[in-house]
Amino acid sequence: MRDKSILGLTTLLLSALLSLFIVEYELFVIGGQQEAVRTYARVVATSMWNFEPQAPRDYLEIIAAQQDYKRIWVETPDGNLFVSACGGLDSRLDRYLARLGLIRLVSFSAPVEYEGEIIGVVTAEWWNQSIYVDGIATFFALLILVIVWMYLRLARAKQDLELRVQERTAEVSRLQHLLQNIADSMPSALITVDTAGRVLTWNPAATQLTGRQRDDVLGRSLWQMCPMLGAYRETFETVVDRRQVVHLHEKRGSPPGGKTYWDVSIFPLVADDVRGAVLRIDDVTQRVHLEKEVLHSAKMASVGRLAAGVAHEINNPLSGIAQSVQLVMRALDVGLDDTRRRLKEMGLDPDALGRYLAARRVLFYLKGARQAGERAARIVSDLLTFSRKPLGGFTSHDLNDLVERTLVLAETDYDLGRGYDFKDVVVVRELAPDLPRVICDGQQIQQVILNLVRNAAQEMLRAEATLAAREEGWRPRLVLRTSLTEDGSYLRLEVEDNGMGLTPEAREHLFEPFFTTKEVGVGTGLGLWLCWSIVVERHHGRIWGETLPEEAGGHGTRFIVELPLAP
Repeated sequence: MRDKSILGLTTLLLSALLSLFIVEYELFVIGGQQEAVRTYARVVATSMWNFEPQAPRDYLEIIAAQQDYKRIWVETPDGNLFVSACGGLDSRLDRYLARLGLIRLVSFSAPVEYEGEIIGVVTAEWWNQSIYVDGIATFFALLILVIVWMYLRLARAKQDLELRVQERTAEVSRLQHLLQNIADSMPSALITVDTAGRVLTWNPAATQLTGRQRDDVLGRSLWQMCPMLGAYRETFETVVDRRQVVHLHEKRGSPPGGKTYWDVSIFPLVADDVRGAVLRIDDVTQRVHLEKEVLHSAKMASVGRLAAGVAHEINNPLSGIAQSVQLVMRALDVGLDDTRRRLKEMGLDPDALGRYLAARRVLFYLKGARQAGERAARIVSDLLTFSRKPLGGFTSHDLNDLVERTLVLAETDYDLGRGYDFKDVVVVRELAPDLPRVICDGQQIQQVILNLVRNAAQEMLRAEATLAAREEGWRPRLVLRTSLTEDGSYLRLEVEDNGMGLTPEAREHLFEPFFTTKEVGVGTGLGLWLCWSIVVERHHGRIWGETLPEEAGGHGTRFIVELPLAP
C-alpha cells in the first residue's frame, strides 16, 4: 500500500513537470521562430525596396537551409509572390512522423517595412516537432516511472530481506540463548576446550565444581586455572587426536570443598573451524556413598541375621549355665534345711562347710557368674529384639525403658584398634519417673538413642588427650536426661557430653547426609541424618544440637529429641 502511494505521487509529479516542460518548450520554439522571421523581414526590406530579387532569394535560401525551414517566401501587398526559397525535400522520417501525427506543418508571417511603409510580407513554414518532443518526453517519463517502480520494488525486497535476516538472527539468538540456558541449567559441569587447552564455554555447574568464575577462565588454559582437572589432560589429548568418546567412572576429585567422586566424559568437538573437546563432569559422591551404604546395610542385615542365629544358639547354653549355677548355689547354701540334712547324711558338718565356702568366697563367685549370665541373657534378648524387623510399627513404649535397653547395647561397643571402649565413659542417668508412655516405633527410637550415645562417646574419647591436658581430672561423662515439656505435649530426651562442643561448620551442616567430622573410614556422615529422618519425618518430632553454655562448663554438646505424645 505504501509503495502504491509513493508510485502515485511520483506519477503526478512527473506528469506536472512534463506538462510544464512541454508548454515552456513550445513557447520557446514558437517565440524564437517568430523573432527569427521578424529579423528576416527587416533584412529583406532593403532588398525589396531596391527591387533586387536575387539578393533576398540568396539570403532566404541560406536561412531556409540553416533553419531547416520547409519553405520561406515574400509576397507584395497586392498578393504577388516576390521571392521564394525551399529548405530542402521532406525526409522519409518527416513524412512518417507526419503520418503518425507526431509532427505538423506550421507557418508564421511578419510584415516587411521600409521607412514606415509595408512593402511586403515574409512567411516561413516548418515542421513543428513539439509533439515528437512530447513523445520523447513521455517516453523518458515512463522510463523514469519504470525506474522508480523498480527502485521501490528493490527497496521493498531489501526491506523484506532485512526483515527476514532480522527474524533469522533473532531465531538464531533465541536458539543460542536456549542452548545456553540448557547448559546453565544442567547439574553436570560442561566445559568446552580447544586443542590448545583454552576454555571456550563454562557453565555454572563448572563454577560450583571448581570454584572458578566463568570470566576468570574463558580464553585461558584449563590445566593452569584448574589443576584438579590436570589428571584428565592426557585423556583429553587422546580424545582430540582419535576423535573417540571416553567415559571415566567414579574418579576421585579434589575440588575446593573436599574430596569427591566424579564421572568424567570427554567428547570430541568438531564444529566449523573449531576443534577440541567437551568435558562433562558429574559429581557422583552421593551416589557412591549411597551404594556403599546399601552394601553396608546389606552386610549389616547379614550380620543381623547371623547375630540373631548366634543369639538363639547362645541363649540355650546360657539358660543351662544359669540354671546350673542356680542349682550349685542352692546345693551349697547351708542355710537351707534340706541342704543341711543332706550334708549330715553324707557325714559332713554344714557349719564347717559354710565357713570354708565363706573363706574361699565360693558363693560370691557363683553369684557373680549368675549375674554375668543374666547380663549376657539380657544382651542376647536385646540383640534379638533390635535385629528383628518391626511388625506392628508404632506401639506404646516407656521412654526410660528404651534408654536403659539402648545403654545395655551401647556398653558392648568397643574398638580395640582405636582404643575405644564405651565402658570408659561415665554414664549419668537423670530419668524423670512416672513419664507418660509415648506412641512410637521402639526400634527406631533405640536407633536414634544409640547413634547419639555412640557419637558422643566417640567424640569425647577422641578428644580425651586435649581435654585432659586442659582440665585436670577430666573424664568422659555422658548424661541422659528425660522429662516432659512445659506444655505437656512432648517427651524430651537430652543426650549431653562434656567433649569439645560443636564447631560453626558442624552446626551449619549438622543433619546433612554424608557430612562428618570423623576421620576417613570411621564415619559415613549418615548417623545424624538418620536420626533426623526418624524423629522428624517418621515421628513428626523435633531434634536439634547445641553447644553447652558457659555456665554448664563452657564445652560439650547437647542433643535434644522431642517426641509428640499424640502421634
